[in-house]
Amino acid sequence: MCESRINCYYIMAFKSTKDAIAGEAYAKKRIAAAIMPLPSEISNSCGLALRFLHSGKEEILAFCETFPLPFVLYRMNTERINGVREVIKLAEQK
Repeated sequence: MCESRINCYYIMAFKSTKDAIAGEAYAKKRIAAAIMPLPSEISNSCGLALRFLHSGKEEILAFCETFPLPFVLYRMNTERINGVREVIKLAEQK
């Protein structure tokens, strides 16, 4: 379970690189986030993700409500179990 930001982080995945870059621009003045390579545990996206840097789950979910592009939001644990990090899908907008 993600009790602290040390144990997990939140990422937003996109279907296209264009959406990932536009998503980063949209987030820039709204929430602390940065583009990162998509973790290997998630394979059905463009290869880029937006990682939320200092925000908690509720702030991130509120941000997602205003987000104008398709995305999938995941919570990713930092600890690997049998070589794999647990990934939980939290929200999706098509």
